[in-house]
Amino acid sequence: MQLSAILETSEQLLLLEPARSQPSDLPSRFGRAVRDIERLLRATEVPAAVAGGWSVWHHGYVGRVTEDVDIVIP
Repeated sequence: MQLSAILETSEQLLLLEPARSQPSDLPSRFGRAVRDIERLLRATEVPAAVAGGWSVWHHGYVGRVTEDVDIVIP
C-alpha cells in the first residue's frame, strides 16, 4: 500500500468513533474484506473475532494503522 493510501485510510479512521464502530465499518478495502469474511463465517457458522490493529484502534489507540485484517478462529 502506498503512503498516500495509508494516510487517506488514517484520515477516514479519525472520522469514525472507535467505541461505536464495527470491523465492517473500516474504510476502503479493509471494510470490504471484513464484510466478505463475515459472510463466509456466517455461512459456515464458524465463530471468529477480529483482532490485531482493529482491536488496538477500537480500544482508543487511533495512531495505529496496519495493512492487514487479523481474524481469529478456533
